[in-house]
Amino acid sequence: MAASLMHAIKHEATPHCQTIDTVMHDSRDRQMRALMLIEQVASIANRSSDPSTLLKIIVEITCIDMGFVAGNALVREGSEGEVELNGCGAAFASDAEAGAGFIEVSNRFSTWACATLPGRLLLDAVPSTLTNLQSRTNFSRHREAQAIGAQSMVATPILIDGNVAGVLE
Repeated sequence: MAASLMHAIKHEATPHCQTIDTVMHDSRDRQMRALMLIEQVASIANRSSDPSTLLKIIVEITCIDMGFVAGNALVREGSEGEVELNGCGAAFASDAEAGAGFIEVSNRFSTWACATLPGRLLLDAVPSTLTNLQSRTNFSRHREAQAIGAQSMVATPILIDGNVAGVLE
């Protein structure tokens, strides 16, 4: 009986240990991918003098690395009271044909400080998400999000000296 019990415990413990090992390995892989992505971005930033080109490369690298269907960068323009986030030609879609509309609309997209994404980051500079894009007809790029199969959106501020200089979507 004791031998059978030990065999059962050993048998039950093995999958658990493998699961922990797998999780730890996956976590290390994600950390390494993140570090490699940061290194790529830093390397490109150090060689670039054109912010628009740099943002386009960052958006593309991030989308490819993270498996996002699309991405965009917006830059802050205007003075206090008239601040906007505007597309800067950095939109990317993993499927260029299906994403042509998203790229076009995002490159000329403009928003102000408001409660919706990405404008809300001008009010509160913290990363924010929007889910269920397929059912949100009040989302300004709803049609384009449907065309590329986007399910959710994350927007994160680009901060310079604590101020929002732009947004990555």
